[in-house]
Formats: sequence, structure tokens, C-alpha cells
Amino acid sequence: LVCVCPVPQKYVHICAACGFLILYIAMQLKSLGFSYDWDREISTTDPEYYKWTQWIFLQLLKRGLAYQ
Repeated sequence: LVCVCPVPQKYVHICAACGFLILYIAMQLKSLGFSYDWDREISTTDPEYYKWTQWIFLQLLKRGLAYQ
């Protein structure tokens, strides 16, 4: 997949773009003085995160509680 990055005329892979945008938004929030616990930040694009959502979906699908 390809994503349009905020930098004009530059196309990057979707994973790289998400990482950049997460850091960019975090930097903006910090500059505004928002006091979040950044150690607890999660990224839904992280394979360690979405492997569990996929696993949960498959369990629901096996039991007929979800559909494709």
C-alpha cells in the first residue's frame, strides 16, 4: 500500500507514513501542553497489537458470532 505523506510530491509506504503521523501528532499535543501518559501509547498499526484483534475475530467467526 502507498500513502500520501504530508510532504508534497512524496509517496511513502503506509507503515512509514503512520509512524511519521503518530510522532507528528504526539509532538503537536505535547507542544499544546496535553499531559498524556505517553508510556501507555498504543498503535493499532503495530503487528503486536493487531494480531490479537485478528485472533479475537477468528474466535468469534468460529463460533458464528461474526461474519466476513
